[in-house]
Amino acid sequence: MKHTMVTETGFPFEMAEKHITVVRHHRWIVGHAIWAAVLAVVLAVVLVFAGGCGAKSAEQPKEVGESVASARKKYATSQPYDVANKEIVLGQSEGTTFKLADMDSSVTYEPWFRKSHGATPFVLYRDPELHTVEQVYSTASIRSDGTLAISPKEQYDEEVRWTDEYGSVQRDDQGKILRLKLSSGNRWGTREILYLAQYNDLKTGKLLKKPLVHLMRIKPSGGQLARPSTTMRIGDDGNLTLSWKPVRGAAGYVIMQVGIGGAEKWPNRDGDVTTTATSRRMLASTTATSWTTGDRNRSSLDAASVRADDLADGTSGTLWQQEHYGKLRDYELFVLALDDDYVPSFESDHILGRDIAYKIPLMRAGETLKKENILSPRTIDDVPVTYPVTMADGMIRRFPVHLDEEGAKLYVHRQDGTEWVKIPFRVIGTELTDEFYVRASSKDYRGKLADHNRKALAARATGSVQTVTPMETRNIVATKKDAYSDSIPSTDYVVEADNALEEYLGANMAAGKEYLDLKAFPEVGDDGVLRQAMDLVRQRNPILPAVISYYYSPSKKLVELRYGDLKDALKQTTTLISKVGAIKKAIIKDGMGDEKKVDAINRYIADHAQYDYEALDKKNAAEAIADQQGQDSREAIKAKDDMDLNYGYAWKPEGVLLKGKGVCASYASAFQLLASQSGLESAYITGQTSGGMHAWNYVKVNREWKMVDPTWNDSDANPNAYLNLSLKDDRYLSTHIPDSSFVNRYHN
Repeated sequence: MKHTMVTETGFPFEMAEKHITVVRHHRWIVGHAIWAAVLAVVLAVVLVFAGGCGAKSAEQPKEVGESVASARKKYATSQPYDVANKEIVLGQSEGTTFKLADMDSSVTYEPWFRKSHGATPFVLYRDPELHTVEQVYSTASIRSDGTLAISPKEQYDEEVRWTDEYGSVQRDDQGKILRLKLSSGNRWGTREILYLAQYNDLKTGKLLKKPLVHLMRIKPSGGQLARPSTTMRIGDDGNLTLSWKPVRGAAGYVIMQVGIGGAEKWPNRDGDVTTTATSRRMLASTTATSWTTGDRNRSSLDAASVRADDLADGTSGTLWQQEHYGKLRDYELFVLALDDDYVPSFESDHILGRDIAYKIPLMRAGETLKKENILSPRTIDDVPVTYPVTMADGMIRRFPVHLDEEGAKLYVHRQDGTEWVKIPFRVIGTELTDEFYVRASSKDYRGKLADHNRKALAARATGSVQTVTPMETRNIVATKKDAYSDSIPSTDYVVEADNALEEYLGANMAAGKEYLDLKAFPEVGDDGVLRQAMDLVRQRNPILPAVISYYYSPSKKLVELRYGDLKDALKQTTTLISKVGAIKKAIIKDGMGDEKKVDAINRYIADHAQYDYEALDKKNAAEAIADQQGQDSREAIKAKDDMDLNYGYAWKPEGVLLKGKGVCASYASAFQLLASQSGLESAYITGQTSGGMHAWNYVKVNREWKMVDPTWNDSDANPNAYLNLSLKDDRYLSTHIPDSSFVNRYHN
């Protein structure tokens, strides 16, 4: 069903083309072939509207399905490294040993990259992606019994200054600054899980076909504080807030930032690999239980190597800048609790820079403002509805401009009598404020200001993000051991996954399982790995029931999932599977190639769906109430609940597939579902257009990733203009900016 092409925010497509910043010379960062379960796609998940809590009995019987072992064999060739079946559990100052070759034979260990300064069979990493070397251990000389000892070594001291809630340095009674030093001593440090990669066969010294990764779990020392459990929120002003519950015995907390080093190739005989050791710095210290960025420290979240605004005029920028545009300097943020002796806890949940950088506004996009002459509009009609802002990932995102109707003042020029209006404005979603001076008439300028703000309201982003969050820390209670699934249930839905862990999680979620046993997955060392895997599974499989929260016990390797209205969700899933099966039977014919399948799915959606403007208006209205009354006000909560109940379908695949209407999130998730069930590898993509947040798809056609925008393809004016485009096509790059996590994964 055809309609006027719109962006997700309701902008006509013609306007979207007019306002987009076109930046050539895209050089996207190369993604690594790492475990898909740990890729950070946390913030790019299709909107899920969850109902109340519904629970099944803990005594639900197991279902027989595919074993984890067989699933591992299926994915074995695509995984970059193997994982040892047994964890190494060590105390904070305890070492471990490995048996080497017999002492009588002179074994030379092949270097795992050519520039190695002395070959070693082991390298210790902070992360499961094996990107960042953790230099907290030393390898002792080979012992007489033919073993190699690995133990922690003395670490450098790090100075920390206590600050109050306003960021001021605290002083003692004599005015001396209060300081402390973090000293790890001969300790493994603040990571609860470390990843010890073995590159050589210990008997022959030859390189292994794949690295073998040993998970090292560090036990807390006696009296060590509990690790803080953090939550993250990005406020209406674009500032990041980290919050945590008080840790018993903590004298204070420090917010740390650790740089992530990049390995550009996996180790092999033919390629060189550059690794970067851990770079640590303290962003803040506090005795409070939250921390918020502001003008003084928001720049610390900058992840861009080169900003799009630097290249906006097409003439500036060195060759180095052009080649490094789109690449990120990634980092991790976490919180440490410190006791009275300044002994740190283990690190809190990690927040990856690549997962938040695209949502953090840093500054005005100055070159773009000049180029588009946005700073000096002649009349109110020329005042822009959106304003270009440089984000922490270096990309330009446009935010709505709200004019201060009450603060606007009319001035009359003394000499020629012309009328001018000074209009204060703010850029919604940021802390940016400024003023416009424009020609206006005293008769109509008030009305024009109101008209402008109505347009700005329509330009608000409509794509929402829900990520699966951990439950309150508590013991998992299950009445019977058999309540925990340890296999991959048989379902009518084909789970889209890149590895055995993803398939295991997805199939069990599709079956509504509440209790999962992860003993067969030693790679899930901590909660962060599991959380990111669950987010990715949900993003690639929008049909799955919504998981509201979960609890993971690393020691027991058990997971408890909490769903929304599970009974209703499973019923809806059954209905969707039936509908998808009927559509597939009608449009996908035997012998169809990838391109024809994509064409058929795109055509079906365009013929059977229409854009849901009513749902969009209701969401905008609910957000306007939240802006005016506050997010937690009774009016805002009621408006959101009403919108979720009556229009939540518009952001789910059932909107397009069952009701025949939805917004871009529904179009893209419907395409994703039909594509995956038709044997196509596809992805749900979120990002920016000139009108704001938007959703579309990538699909693999004849082994090459292509771009499809089913929402914009459903157009009378320009049908199918975004169908099977190369990811390097200028039509795509000049109108769509994918979120950084997708750039890392899919762009070369």
